[in-house]
Amino acid sequence: MQLFLFNHITNDPVIDALLAFQQTQDEDAYFTAARGLIAFANRRLVDGNLIHEYVLRTMLEEENLPDVLHLRDFLRHDVKVIYSTFMATDWEALFREKGLVSLCQIPVPTQKTELRSYVFSLQSMMDSTSNEALGGAILAHMESFRAGIDA
Repeated sequence: MQLFLFNHITNDPVIDALLAFQQTQDEDAYFTAARGLIAFANRRLVDGNLIHEYVLRTMLEEENLPDVLHLRDFLRHDVKVIYSTFMATDWEALFREKGLVSLCQIPVPTQKTELRSYVFSLQSMMDSTSNEALGGAILAHMESFRAGIDA
């Protein structure tokens, strides 16, 4: 997966395992992804597809993210790749096809936070039905919150 602005996600072991599972249906990759997503579930903010939230937060909570507001052509490319690879994939069908437990809806309650606008922005990104809509939601998010774990 070739990315410009969000290339750091390719170094993430959970994302790497999801990609490997998507391409090969390798059960070792599935279990690696499952362990990481189970650990992340305790920090989830949105009651929705956990894989989508994990990917988006990994993208946007990077400390050294470039100024995506001024790099829109690169942003469009990255969002198109990420959307088609993660958001448009029917993960439930992939897991069901192999007889594996779904990793999309791990039943851990969402973390309570006073940052309602951040959660709303994250939900807006997760609800995107196209890479264009996701790109717009990311731009709106970055204008409001910037990037990094402290955003």
